Amino acid sequence: MTKLMCSVLLVLFLSFSMLVTGQSRLAEFQFNDHLRPVNVNTSIGFGQFNLKVSSPDVVIEEPTIKTEQDEVTKAMFFQFQAFYSVANNNVNIALAPKAGRNVRITHIEFRIRFDSNRDGNAGIFISKDPETKINTQIWTCGNNKAFNTYKDFVVVIPDSEVNYSESETDSIRFVFGHGTNTKGMYLDDFVIYGVVNDETNTSVVNISLDASKTTHELADRPSGANACWLMDSDINWPRDVSNEERFAEMKLGALRFPYGHLADNYLWHTPGDYSNLSVTGPIAQVASPSIPAKWDWAVNQTDGTFLKAMGFDEFIAVCKRQGIEPFIVINAASYTYNGGPTYETLKQSAVEWVRYANITKNYGVKYWQIGNEVEHKNAFTMDAYTNLFIDFATAMKAIDPTIKVGTGVLNNNNWNKNVLTKAGNLCDFISNHQYQWTELPTGGFRMWHKDNSILVSNTQSAQTLLNRDFLNRPELEIHVTETNVTGIGFPDQDIIDLYKALYWFEMNMNHLSFKNVKYTYYWGTHSPWGGETDPGGVSTLLENSNANTVRPAGKVIQLINENIKKRWVDVTRVHGNVRSYATVSDDGNKMSVFVLNKNLYPEKINLNISNYNIGGSVVEKIVFTGNHFNDTDPQITKESLDSSPDQLTLDPLSITILNYEMDDNTLISSIKKDLLGLFYEKGFVNISKPQTERGVLKVYTLDGRKMIEKHIEAGSNRVKIEIISSGVHIVSVEIGDLKERVKIIK
Repeated sequence: MTKLMCSVLLVLFLSFSMLVTGQSRLAEFQFNDHLRPVNVNTSIGFGQFNLKVSSPDVVIEEPTIKTEQDEVTKAMFFQFQAFYSVANNNVNIALAPKAGRNVRITHIEFRIRFDSNRDGNAGIFISKDPETKINTQIWTCGNNKAFNTYKDFVVVIPDSEVNYSESETDSIRFVFGHGTNTKGMYLDDFVIYGVVNDETNTSVVNISLDASKTTHELADRPSGANACWLMDSDINWPRDVSNEERFAEMKLGALRFPYGHLADNYLWHTPGDYSNLSVTGPIAQVASPSIPAKWDWAVNQTDGTFLKAMGFDEFIAVCKRQGIEPFIVINAASYTYNGGPTYETLKQSAVEWVRYANITKNYGVKYWQIGNEVEHKNAFTMDAYTNLFIDFATAMKAIDPTIKVGTGVLNNNNWNKNVLTKAGNLCDFISNHQYQWTELPTGGFRMWHKDNSILVSNTQSAQTLLNRDFLNRPELEIHVTETNVTGIGFPDQDIIDLYKALYWFEMNMNHLSFKNVKYTYYWGTHSPWGGETDPGGVSTLLENSNANTVRPAGKVIQLINENIKKRWVDVTRVHGNVRSYATVSDDGNKMSVFVLNKNLYPEKINLNISNYNIGGSVVEKIVFTGNHFNDTDPQITKESLDSSPDQLTLDPLSITILNYEMDDNTLISSIKKDLLGLFYEKGFVNISKPQTERGVLKVYTLDGRKMIEKHIEAGSNRVKIEIISSGVHIVSVEIGDLKERVKIIK
């Protein structure tokens, strides 16, 4: 039954996803105040079932409970071909069009749970009244997969005679049933969506963006990941496609090493003699008997060294070759573990790591994080951690004053504030982690696609802290050192699919919208928690296999890092089911517009762009989508457009990226390039080519208003300009018969 159900769903998604429909909510039922079934083995939970919403286009039969004692049920026409007694224990809901209308059901959404997690099964069927006996199973929880907490489901209905009606007497009926081995089944918030009179979607979403309204600079390739040192070595884990190749494919901008929680049981080198490291190299080992010490596939049970792990030198070599920013997590907690090293041993380990990395090897590692999720452990009080931070950071910066040292906080910004206040300039960045523990109620696609919240409240709180209390330190960075869509109760937890990747895209772009965020770090590359043969679940970018397959979220990271530009544009984020983001390059010549469609159906958008000459632009369109929201192999397609589209139809469940690039004569016509060699840097316009004549410099807004005019003395190659308003400006320099312009963004 389960295999058949999967096949049916695949076919219906493939056939339905291309339809442009005027889909709307036809009916919604709340199933509140549930009562415990009289016989939990043979009946659905009784309760007060309320019709919450009803379309004026349909006639609704109120939900009714049918039991084996009910005379109607005993004589009912349903001939369900299921392995359980659906006809004897079910809830019925029927719907039909009003006179003069027809209706086609497109999909249903609902929440469901069971009285316990006792093994059992349940299903939903769709049928027609009253003559036909045809029925189609459209959903099953799966044999022996009952669950005792509410989960949300979305089921698309295949086109057939069963889901279409032209008459009030030809109703479409939904039947919920469960087997006699299943304890009481409870429904909540059952919604029916459909199309009336075959209407198409005529609504259009208007998106307006002003390319001059930039807010902050972004790092190069700002989306990174957590490296799993136990499984990421290409030397010790030979695969058909190496990790380094996959890191390059995803365009990762930063890698956090060695991991998260396990970093606090990691010693980069065996404590003791550090003097001969330039010859021997580091010999890493566990710090205490805690995990992963007992994983015999990962750790030598005699001396605590690692068997197949990625070493620090290998990690840095990969980062150097691929232009990836390394980010190191310092062990700060294991002195509190049973059998762990002393405080002074950990401090010395941190100091010697900096010395080895940046003095002995000259690696130039910039970012060093002290501890991981420190307020989430019993090892520290807030003040104890702050004192450790000051002590460690002082000693580490004594070796290399250029490094940036930051906090290892999960989400408690009181801890971040305490460190920033007491450690002062010793602290260069703060961290937070963002999963979906509390961001959305339990559920999957349904809850995400209906939600308009920021989804990254921890990052929002970290930015609020800096805005409120540390405006005098604009250089402070936020590193979202662990983030993923995991943490909520996905009803399809084991499926690594399209909608979870889109969910991650929305989260990640929302992270990057905050001005102090430097990098985000996806959790993680591989996962050691299931052992060396576990392929890894939804929390991993790469499958643990010879193919080392990139999961859908990895393709999203690739899309972001390949296409995002240097400056963030302030654009309205939420438009119903659509999300919009935009960035422009430093010189203003390139712009990328990202549009996410969270809907099961196509959405039309009008794109209104100001302060960017789209008429003279080369436009590339990139689309990331699949056949349905559980598609495990969504694809990226690219095409060149002849012009910028005024109106665009977005594929269902997709990311669409429009890349604009101005040609040489777009905003600045009849201007010879590379004669004066103008470039703008930190408030000064610089002239590369030596000049012997006096000249003039003028600054204009994009709409042609002159803001500044200054004379340039003969031989001068640097002119200071003070631009008050933010946005894109044109600087024009004339010296003799030479004239050149350059765009700047403030």
